[in-house]
Amino acid sequence: MAYKTILVQCDGGRGMEVRLKIALDLADRFGGHIVGLHVRQGFEAPAFSDAGLAISNLAEKVAMASERPVLVVPHVGVMKPPGKTVMLCWNDSREAARAATGALPLLAAADKVIVLLIDAANGIDREEPGIDVAEWLARHGVKVTIQRDSAAGSDVGGVILSRAADHDVDLIVMGIYGHSRMREMVLGGASRTLLASMTAPLLIAH
Repeated sequence: MAYKTILVQCDGGRGMEVRLKIALDLADRFGGHIVGLHVRQGFEAPAFSDAGLAISNLAEKVAMASERPVLVVPHVGVMKPPGKTVMLCWNDSREAARAATGALPLLAAADKVIVLLIDAANGIDREEPGIDVAEWLARHGVKVTIQRDSAAGSDVGGVILSRAADHDVDLIVMGIYGHSRMREMVLGGASRTLLASMTAPLLIAH
């Protein structure tokens, strides 16, 4: 399994050069083909209207609407190509499973993959949370370790960012919007925190 077609947002903005550089690096690593896409943002109704909730970020829109993983690059750029030290945020959800599956070529090629579980409850069949996903990854040749943590009432997104900094992570993989987008907008959530404050590239899926 490899990334053979990589779609890149080419909007002429200041972040385009960084996105293209990362896409070219991934295409070179996996023998892939790059397709550039320029999208003009259409009119959107205000966030609180009868038309429903508007998502103002293109990466979120693509992740929510498509069946493919989306790699989001921080506005500040990156210091090194992503994929050497990867953190997979795991909560045993459908969204996390889709993100892990979509990221599998990168996970298998990484030097180190950290499976991060925050406030994880014990599973039905196993005493240790995260064992199942770690064993699945290991069967695909992934060099995986498990880290369990607690948010202790604080923002889960903030804990993820802190652990990413602790381990010098260059790619974060996670499912987004396991809860409704409206709930995350009102109450806050890891998805919104990571998308707003990411310090490393973020591979997302819904």
